[in-house]
Amino acid sequence: MTHKTDAPLGSVNASNDLLPQPPPLVPPPLPVPALMTMMERAKTTSASFAPLDQPLPAKSVRRLSRPKRYLSFPEGSSFTVCVAVCITVGIIGNPYYAYNSYGLNWGVAYDLPNNTWVLQSLHGFTRNPSLAPVLRRRTRSAIYQDIEAIADNMGYNGRDCVLRTLCESRQYFQRNKMNMIGEMLRIIFSLPKQRIFTRELQENSDIVHYDNAYRHAHNVDCAQQYACQFSLLELAFGKYSTPPKNYYAQ
Repeated sequence: MTHKTDAPLGSVNASNDLLPQPPPLVPPPLPVPALMTMMERAKTTSASFAPLDQPLPAKSVRRLSRPKRYLSFPEGSSFTVCVAVCITVGIIGNPYYAYNSYGLNWGVAYDLPNNTWVLQSLHGFTRNPSLAPVLRRRTRSAIYQDIEAIADNMGYNGRDCVLRTLCESRQYFQRNKMNMIGEMLRIIFSLPKQRIFTRELQENSDIVHYDNAYRHAHNVDCAQQYACQFSLLELAFGKYSTPPKNYYAQ
């Protein structure tokens, strides 16, 4: 038969105090920032960016699609740029005063193209040497048509006046020394010597008449060949600006 005895509470607490206690948790000290020289900092920076110089894998490269966009205008449209300058000046008067306004306007109109060559040149002009004469004849033809319209509105035969000018320019500019105005007229009323292509005839069949008048003008009397009463070249050089001799005596 055993007897169970309860130990006093004070003895239990005394035995717990005798056990070893764990050390307190102390945070580790923060590292002290070290001073770096400029060379060490440059090496560290270049090392951190070293992987950027390596080529990316093919799977991570994605090509972006950026299709070209175009605007479509109705046939016969034109692009017009207008510049206007308005100045208001006050006039001092006694007992009244007034203002005068002066305005100057400039306008430039460009006929939007409506030809198939635009679609053929979507990706840029090629380096084909035959393309330059085609562009020159196309631009000259547009200028000649505008001159014809002006002459027709004045009561003259615009087509024959332009053909006569092309004929005279081939004869005149080859034997005379020109000034600045003459050089400008020579550039306008001159055509390339290369042959005409079939696609040019499909775009504008009138280019044949301009080319023949300029190409076969060596031994031709231009004034008798074309039904035009005056010469555009002589008009530009100022021949018609002064009256003929004994004009007022009549």
